[in-house]
Amino acid sequence: MKRLAFLLLLLGLTGARAETFYVPNTGENTISQYDDNGVATAFTSAFVSGPIGVALDRQGNLFVSTNGNTIEKFAPSGGDLGTFASVGVNFPMGLAFDRTGNLYVANFAGNTVQKFTPAGVGSVFASISHPTGLAFDAVGNLYVADFGNTNAPFSPIGVYPGTSAPRPPNIPVWLTLVALTTPTAPDNFPARLQP
Repeated sequence: MKRLAFLLLLLGLTGARAETFYVPNTGENTISQYDDNGVATAFTSAFVSGPIGVALDRQGNLFVSTNGNTIEKFAPSGGDLGTFASVGVNFPMGLAFDRTGNLYVANFAGNTVQKFTPAGVGSVFASISHPTGLAFDAVGNLYVADFGNTNAPFSPIGVYPGTSAPRPPNIPVWLTLVALTTPTAPDNFPARLQP
């Protein structure tokens, strides 16, 4: 059966299911959870220092980039699982998971896209000027929105083909993939997809 997936990474928004979305409230140091009726509740009672981007792994854990230069991890229930990564992170913004569970981080001030294994081991996946948003396509290419007004695609092994798609004026800083229909889509990117 084909899936209709709405893949959202817009101002840090990500969805766990068609009826649940998570939104970081940077100025309030909180994360809100919205149901399909638009009713908001607090996702966690934990203090989150300047949350910016969010993404879900296959187990439903929520990962949050913060302006404190960390990636925080929360259980599906909202329980604080602690800092997932901080080494090599410099003003992290957008987050996205690949099919094998690696977390990619738009490292804005570090001018890189960082890749973290499920165990939290980090490495530089690609160098790009001021990356802001991330999204994977159906075949595993990573698209990176940067502050230089382009969307740069990278192959699954980090190769940049040398072509970028210009974005409209006003430099939007997040990347959104909308309405992808595919029978082979992974279970998250960054949103977990449901049939």
